[in-house]
Amino acid sequence: MQQFSAMRTQFSDSLDDMDAQEMAHYESALEEVFKSAKHHEIFILEKAKILECKKDYKQALQLFQQSSKNTPNSAFVLFKEGVCLQQLNRNDEAIEKYKECIASDPESFVESYRERELSEIDLKGLLFSKFKLQQILDSAKSVQHKYIQDAIHALAELLYDQKQFKEAIQFFSTIEPASIFYRDAVYVIARAYLLLKAECDLMADTEIDELKVLLETHRDFTESWATLGKTYELNQESKKAIYCHAKVLEIEPESKDTIMDLAWLLREQEDHEAIISLLKNKVALFVEEPMNYIQLFSWLIKSYFAQEKYSQALKALEEADPLLHLIAEYWNEKGIALFALNQHEESLEAFEEALRREPHNPLILKNVGDYYMQFGLMEPASFFYSTAIMKGSKDPVVFGRAIVALAKSGKVREAWDVWKCVEEFKIEVPAAKYCQAMAFKADGQIHKAISLLEEFLEEDEAAKEDEEVTKELEELYKELREK
Repeated sequence: MQQFSAMRTQFSDSLDDMDAQEMAHYESALEEVFKSAKHHEIFILEKAKILECKKDYKQALQLFQQSSKNTPNSAFVLFKEGVCLQQLNRNDEAIEKYKECIASDPESFVESYRERELSEIDLKGLLFSKFKLQQILDSAKSVQHKYIQDAIHALAELLYDQKQFKEAIQFFSTIEPASIFYRDAVYVIARAYLLLKAECDLMADTEIDELKVLLETHRDFTESWATLGKTYELNQESKKAIYCHAKVLEIEPESKDTIMDLAWLLREQEDHEAIISLLKNKVALFVEEPMNYIQLFSWLIKSYFAQEKYSQALKALEEADPLLHLIAEYWNEKGIALFALNQHEESLEAFEEALRREPHNPLILKNVGDYYMQFGLMEPASFFYSTAIMKGSKDPVVFGRAIVALAKSGKVREAWDVWKCVEEFKIEVPAAKYCQAMAFKADGQIHKAISLLEEFLEEDEAAKEDEEVTKELEELYKELREK
């Protein structure tokens, strides 16, 4: 034993860390040390580990099975048997071996280990202190726990791969809450349930009803669902992550971290209906966290707008915490909602309130421009669109509307300058030919303006129904005739 310990210290701590040459040297040294004692438990176990590293799973399995007869409660040996069986595609046997490992009793193993150590001490006449022996036993127990945990996750993955989700739930539900492995078990159950649900989406929900009662006995699912959700987020599996976070909220409806995580994911998915459902009653939880409150409230309002639910948006804005009245975005969004509800005077007042707070905000300037253009007031509309561009707007809609408003208000040079920017920076403005036609009209190039408008009407079905476009074309024909 002492000779083996001395020999072992000359090599890496783990066989996995050895390269082929070091492994060969280690195997040779092992053979030399145990040349007359190849039945010794240490030799059998080390030889099995070497064979496993060499991927000779069949021979390794035989030696692990031989070792298991000498140490029947060893979680390490049982786990390694499972690994070898799995590598040999004997999955049913591997499943049973992992279960045996998980069911092994670390206390029983440590007790037999204690007796063996004491026996060897007596035989050799060595004097070990109780403290030293306890250190050895604690280490042995820790190793047992590690391999039981490894078996839990190996078994879980194997059952997932085999699509034996019900079996995973049923087996891991037998682990008692008092067990140190309970948290691992709950995590496995949570994921198995999720995978089972995904499989059963093609079937009737009644297929998994029988499991719901079983799952309800595990009250401590919150952390497992949250961890699982984070894992799926990292793997960019958003739909699965959303499902997990929703499960957390079923258990802890006011979990702020989960609400934030779920809101982010739903926003990425552009699931506006779900964002509204989540935040309409929960955003108030964040009033004492101003940055989060402002962000979540903005997402809620934008989702209302995306769903064209302007009445609900306005109601939410009017019931919001007064904190929001201090920021321009609040008044800008209120202006949008009021305008959509035909409350035009109040809408302009809200936009002006927003501009007082952020006079150089391109988005607010655009909305004020839209307000004036809606009523045919091209002079002020062109001012606000042009100002938005000067303040850094990159919105193609702003460039297009600026050209139209400038052209219609007689600002020839400005309209032409904006069109040159569109061409130079390759800005893809909506209704580009219409906008270009307006720029040519403003520049007095009537033939080109007519040609572009005719092309626009030919290509765009909606434009044929637009009275403003046909009116523009008639005016151009009239102007051409007069010339």
